[in-house]
Amino acid sequence: MKQVCFLFLVALVVPQLLIAQNVGIGTNSPLSRLHVEQDTVLFNGPASLPAVAGQLPVSGAGVRLMWYPDKAAFRAGRVTGIRWDKDSVGLFSMASGYDTKATRLAAVAMGWGNSAGPVSTGDVTVQQVGLILPLLELIVVQAMEKPASEQ
Repeated sequence: MKQVCFLFLVALVVPQLLIAQNVGIGTNSPLSRLHVEQDTVLFNGPASLPAVAGQLPVSGAGVRLMWYPDKAAFRAGRVTGIRWDKDSVGLFSMASGYDTKATRLAAVAMGWGNSAGPVSTGDVTVQQVGLILPLLELIVVQAMEKPASEQ
């Protein structure tokens, strides 16, 4: 009987331990999958970049914050297709915003649908940064100026 009770208890407890849990660093009650309390975070990459970059942890559409150490590249925001897949990520590049793409060496693309890629020259390229903001501001201002009956 003791063996049956023990097995029953193990069958109840073990699955709970295997379910993904929040991880806390500096806290006993993490509020998210990774919660770092009052400290800095360091993500190290290799001392020298590999000749052939490994696969990304995720590809395709999605919302993400991603450090890709094999290319020393950073991505933050939302992408609706393949613009952040391995072949669209330049060495030492950064892309943030919505559907941005930075494919060249040390390229930077920010904003909405902007690209810093094959047509760019120079070590650092920033193209069309912030062009969408004046347009959005114009749309919001126009909407606010219309009478409620016209909206």
